[in-house]
Amino acid sequence: MDPFTAIAEFWWIGASAAGAGTIGWFGLRHQRAKGSRRLALHAARHELREARDAVTASRVEVRVARAELARAQADRAADRVPASEVFLARQRLQQAQREVRAAHAEIRLRRIQVSAARATIPRAKADPDSLPLARLMAAHTAIDTRWLEYETDPAKRIAFPAMSDVRQPSTAAYLAARAEAGRLRPPTPVTRMTPVEFAQYRAAVENLGKLFERAEREAWRAAGAGSGPSRQDDPHWVDLAQSVAQTVIARGTEAIARVAESNARNRERAGGRADATGAAPKADPAPPQGAATGPREDRPTRPPAAPVWPVPSRGARRPQD
Repeated sequence: MDPFTAIAEFWWIGASAAGAGTIGWFGLRHQRAKGSRRLALHAARHELREARDAVTASRVEVRVARAELARAQADRAADRVPASEVFLARQRLQQAQREVRAAHAEIRLRRIQVSAARATIPRAKADPDSLPLARLMAAHTAIDTRWLEYETDPAKRIAFPAMSDVRQPSTAAYLAARAEAGRLRPPTPVTRMTPVEFAQYRAAVENLGKLFERAEREAWRAAGAGSGPSRQDDPHWVDLAQSVAQTVIARGTEAIARVAESNARNRERAGGRADATGAAPKADPAPPQGAATGPREDRPTRPPAAPVWPVPSRGARRPQD
């Protein structure tokens, strides 16, 4: 068949393939955009499924603990085990029942989160900054910014040294959570993430915020400035930090002055005791060999003696006094 004839006969195949490819590309793009908008909802549903699995596991633990308690009571009735075994089995059953109640409370919380995530799904043509991942990354950045203020502002660094001291348990816990959240943080707000990865990252950011609040409260309490700023957007808390820093500097200056005054009084007392006992002043140490010697300006010098010449003989008489 002539090539031109084949093209004329089957031209529609190429057009159909191009159209199908274009439609598929737009469909894939729409699906990705929809998935990014509903990412928080998918993550909340995933956490709800995990909470339900936890409830099922807790109920199994309750049944096992109840059976173990019944066996321990039977063995105790037969005098095969001591009474402590029954006590321990009862404690395990009570702990398993508390775990079930906690798991049910977790389910209620996850259901509320699913409803909130469904209600806050962005519109199709919404601003990219309103997407769930972008909002979560912005919250993460805000926490880091608040902590860096204590590292870069000299007044806050002086006023609240506990925020930079890794020996403080609250600060060490925050820094460990900060490293974990940084590890889970995606490179860009448009990075594709699975609901499981998003849920892990969100949990890390929430834990980071809680630990930062605790570390901040401990630092403010240690500085004597209360339990921390009541509102983070309060413009007066910067002035408060500067005033606390000035107070710390003033206290340090007063302490140095008191130490210097105490040392001066001790030296005066030591000098007065030496004068009262009549102790001879210590002789100046001999100058090192090769050093220039000469009269000191603060000590009177004796005039040199006249030379005796000629040398008297042995038979010469001494003058009578």
